[in-house]
Amino acid sequence: AVDRTAAAEAEAAFWVEYEPEVRRRWRSKLGLLLTDEGEADDALLESLLGVMQRTGADFTNTFRALSRVGWEASEAASYRAPQDFD
Repeated sequence: AVDRTAAAEAEAAFWVEYEPEVRRRWRSKLGLLLTDEGEADDALLESLLGVMQRTGADFTNTFRALSRVGWEASEAASYRAPQDFD
């Protein structure tokens, strides 16, 4: 028989380890290397994946295109106000 309490504890322990690691890997893939913005990073990723889903974008081509975008040497120099993208 399965001990449901032990199974629930094991699942909870898994998610405690899994979620930060997934965030770390997505941040790395997106080039977000300086400051972990927590929920803001999660919202950015969710938005990107949503756009990719709605447009049928290919993962490989999307991330290849993103890798071609130039970046500044500092986080401050890389900042663009949201309205700059309107």
